[in-house]
Amino acid sequence: MLSRGRRWGRLLLLWLALISTIIVVVTLCSIPLFVGWIRWDHLDRVAGVSPARLLHNYLNMWSYLYMPWVHRLWLPDFRVSVNGATHFADVQHLFVLNLIVMVVSLPLSWRWLQQLRRNQQGYVLRTSAWGGLAVIMALLVAMGINFNGFFSSFFTKCCSVTRIGSLTRRWIQSSTCCRKDSLPPALCWGLDY
Repeated sequence: MLSRGRRWGRLLLLWLALISTIIVVVTLCSIPLFVGWIRWDHLDRVAGVSPARLLHNYLNMWSYLYMPWVHRLWLPDFRVSVNGATHFADVQHLFVLNLIVMVVSLPLSWRWLQQLRRNQQGYVLRTSAWGGLAVIMALLVAMGINFNGFFSSFFTKCCSVTRIGSLTRRWIQSSTCCRKDSLPPALCWGLDY
């Protein structure tokens, strides 16, 4: 039998694996949903570009968010403001953190679940399932009430947004990607000049 602390550690690892995997699946499912939203909400008319161009920009955004080696948010048909670039850089850090958590926790959790199944100890998961669902419901309610405040608070407390944000802002402001007659460098960071 596992010690109490070790069991709670494995349960936490299992929840991290479950939540991080759900986040990846839901965000990847947004790609086909976006194709539908283009059609249903006539986003091509609103943005003034073709549906194919909208999808191209959307996929560029996702490649920036999910691939840490992509350092430039390049949206060929849209300008990115300083605040927008900073926000996307912060979100990229969260996505990368989520991918790391998933890659580390998923195989370890899978191995532990197989061990529980082999030893017929599935009862260990019952009580933690109810507790975990209660925490998730509380977080969903908090997000539903004030998502922006919740996101900012979460990111500030968990990921040191001031340090990451200032480094990102300094990099954006020092970038010299724009032509002389164009906007300041910070405003055209994603335009690939």
